[in-house]
Amino acid sequence: MIDISSIDLFIFDFDGTIIDSTSFWFHASSLYLKYKNINVDFDIDKDVTWFYCEENFKRILSYYKLYDDNGNLLNPKNMKEDVLKFIDTTYQNLPYKEGMIDFIKYLKNNNKEIIILSSSPKRIIDLSLKNHNVTNLFDDVISLDDLNLSKHDGSGYKYFLENYNIDINKTIYLDDTYEAIIEALKHNIKTIVIKDPYNEYKKEELFKLTNTYVDTKDLKEIFR
Repeated sequence: MIDISSIDLFIFDFDGTIIDSTSFWFHASSLYLKYKNINVDFDIDKDVTWFYCEENFKRILSYYKLYDDNGNLLNPKNMKEDVLKFIDTTYQNLPYKEGMIDFIKYLKNNNKEIIILSSSPKRIIDLSLKNHNVTNLFDDVISLDDLNLSKHDGSGYKYFLENYNIDINKTIYLDDTYEAIIEALKHNIKTIVIKDPYNEYKKEELFKLTNTYVDTKDLKEIFR
């Protein structure tokens, strides 16, 4: 059990922690093609594992001829705008993990500071928060993508710790991604691991490192 009175600041990852989006990103290529009304006849998500870059736009276009809404042929240079439209339209409607917003409201009612520290663009996070009517629950939203920083190499945590006046001893960070959690611990940030289907293969190691592996609907139970 964690004494909630000992924590002033709660930092949340967004994808896979608050929003149930991990599957979306893992299957983004096939979902995008479905959005374009393309019948995909093979597992393109294994071939294009992270589709939001020009190199992978080329790979998708090597399989399928695609057009924008005005009938213009897409190429690796102009495809980004079309992909962003797909992400903006789809991402904001993705559900939040069960119990997470109730937990955040619980923290808010206990006068805790709540920050999102995410690798996703702030634009799509803001769209999601607005669509779910929860923008007011968060004191700040920090996008490391917008800053060209990463959690996985530690640069995002370094930036945060150097630019935000926090008491690290009164701070807890919640994330679901193995690499991000490892780097957070290297920066002496107390971390709670959020259970996700995509991190179960590391469940035992993550539990040994943090003594946590928590389903979002059970978060309240580890605080007193």
